[in-house]
Amino acid sequence: MLGQHPYSQVGGGNPVENLRKGNFPYGKGGARPGEVEAVPPGPWFIIWSHLSFKVKNLFIRTLKEGVRDPSSRASIAEWRDVLQQYYFAIQRGHMTSEIRPTERKPSRDCEDRIA
Repeated sequence: MLGQHPYSQVGGGNPVENLRKGNFPYGKGGARPGEVEAVPPGPWFIIWSHLSFKVKNLFIRTLKEGVRDPSSRASIAEWRDVLQQYYFAIQRGHMTSEIRPTERKPSRDCEDRIA
């Protein structure tokens, strides 16, 4: 996450406590009840917004759901396949290759074009 621990969040414990509890602030249900946003201030949400749905899903499965249920973590083969699809989407111009995009990705993206 370019210098930010994936379990860092606004109003949460330290990253180790958050890891143990599966408090990964990105994706659906990332914010705790009563909080608008748990993602730390800075470019982190913008970076997250530019990942493909499939990449985001693997992060959520591995870093959120996988804490309590290790069998739900993405396998190496799944990571390879999804990252390869993501790479090809970048090569085709469907996704950005920017490491630190400056603006949030529009909510309507090209996921349906990514095999």
